Amino acid sequence: MPRRKKTAAEAVLCGGLAGCASKTAMAPLERARILLQVGKDTSFVVALRRVWRTEGFQGLWAGNGASILRVFPARGIAFAVNERLRPYVKRHAAGSFAAGGLAGMCAAAATYPLDLARGVLGGQGKGSIWQVLVDAFRRGGVKALYRGATPTLLGAIPFDGIRFGVVGVLRRYPHEPESRGRAVGRSAVYGGCGGLVAGVATFPNDTIRRCLQQPQAEYRGYVDCALSL
Repeated sequence: MPRRKKTAAEAVLCGGLAGCASKTAMAPLERARILLQVGKDTSFVVALRRVWRTEGFQGLWAGNGASILRVFPARGIAFAVNERLRPYVKRHAAGSFAAGGLAGMCAAAATYPLDLARGVLGGQGKGSIWQVLVDAFRRGGVKALYRGATPTLLGAIPFDGIRFGVVGVLRRYPHEPESRGRAVGRSAVYGGCGGLVAGVATFPNDTIRRCLQQPQAEYRGYVDCALSL
C-alpha cells in the first residue's frame, strides 16, 4: 500500500514539534552562541560558566520560551511550504534549494518579532518576551520590532535553501525498503546533515543579525555592522 501523503496540517504539526524539541535540547549551546556573537564572552566554556555562576541553571535556558513560541510556527510554516513545493521541483537540486529558500523566507517574515525577542533575551539573560517587544515598540514603533530583519530574511534564503536542498539530494539516493523506525532515523540524519551544512555556510550572516538585534546596537545598518565586526 503506498504511503499516504501528509496533509498541510500534519506537516505543520510534525515540523513544529520537531523544532520545539531540538531547540529546547540545544538551548544552553544556543545561549552561549548568542553571547559569543554579541561579544560578551570568548568561548563556549567561558560563556556557559559565567551564565551558570551569575544566573543559575535557569539562565542556560534564557530566551528559550521565545524560541519555542517562534520555532513552532516558523518550522511548521517552512515545513508545510516546502512539502507543498517539493513535488514540483524534486528532480532538480536547484529546485529544492529554491523551494527551501522560499519556505524559509515565509517563516522568517511571519515570526520575526519573536526572533528579535529571542536574540535580545539570549544576549541580556533577563526580562520577558512581552517586555522586550513592548520596549522595542516604545522606542521605535512597529519598525523597531523588525530591527535586524534584513539579515534574517536574506539569511533565510540560503539557510533553508541549503538545508532543504541537501535533504532533497540525499533523498534521491536509492535505499532498501525499511521499517518506519529506520525511516524516521534516516530522515533525522538527513535533516541533521542539511542543518549542519546550512549553519556553517550562513554563520557570518547570523552573527550580524544577532548584533543588530541588541537594544544597545549603534550600527547604521547591515554593511556598517559587518565592517565593524
